[in-house]
Amino acid sequence: MYAYKLYVYNERFVGWYDLTQQNEWFSILRVDGLNPPAANINTSTGGTLDGTFFNSARLGQRNIVITIMPHGDIEVNRQKLYNLFPVNREIQLRFKNGNRDVKITGYVESFEGSLCDFPQTFTISVICPRPFFEDHTTTTITLPDESAFRNDGDIKNGVIMRINISSSLSHEAVRDLKITNYSTGEYIGFTAGFIHDDTIVISTIAGELMAEVRRSSLPNPVNLLRNLSDGSTWLKTKFGENAFTFTTSNSTEQYVNLQISHTNQFIGV
Repeated sequence: MYAYKLYVYNERFVGWYDLTQQNEWFSILRVDGLNPPAANINTSTGGTLDGTFFNSARLGQRNIVITIMPHGDIEVNRQKLYNLFPVNREIQLRFKNGNRDVKITGYVESFEGSLCDFPQTFTISVICPRPFFEDHTTTTITLPDESAFRNDGDIKNGVIMRINISSSLSHEAVRDLKITNYSTGEYIGFTAGFIHDDTIVISTIAGELMAEVRRSSLPNPVNLLRNLSDGSTWLKTKFGENAFTFTTSNSTEQYVNLQISHTNQFIGV
């Protein structure tokens, strides 16, 4: 029995495919790359000073390597693995153990192994450009009814905000919307007016930063980056509880329905 579960998903299959429950078809011999990836530390020297100065640090990409042995009809089950792990294609991996259920997106780099060995084994390399595992579930709160959630992950990460404007006014209803993470003091605001049925979508997730308004009278979303108010930041969560609030400059908060979605991220399983 495995002390964990490993699933794979790609567009050819419906739902998650449980690799650890297919013992009659193949066995997982080894999974590498589940621990935190190595960091790139940038330093510089300073004259005759011993040692170096720290400049910056960043995590590199994650490389998950899975070693699998096919059973039964070796030809059929090897080809099933080809479909599960298509080289040069995007897949998702999901890892579940006693206290974490997480997923990560990657690209199949290689599928190696000798067809002449007995028993046959295959090594599958998956490159994950974004190194963090994400919780399989996402927390969503709706303001003003709810205002707080917990970041129980390993990093201070961003959120996705979706705002719907619902007003009986025929003209500009909401002005200068400002959303604040009360727990950190950071805010993001817009020097713009919004009308009934507008939908504002904001992502403060690294690598996915965006802010736009979708309006029924316009064919395409309108970028709001030029409307960012002074002092705005791409809101990040802190560890533990994060409490949010929002304001407008014309006291029209009752027309604003704000949903904030957050997913815990982890540096390893």
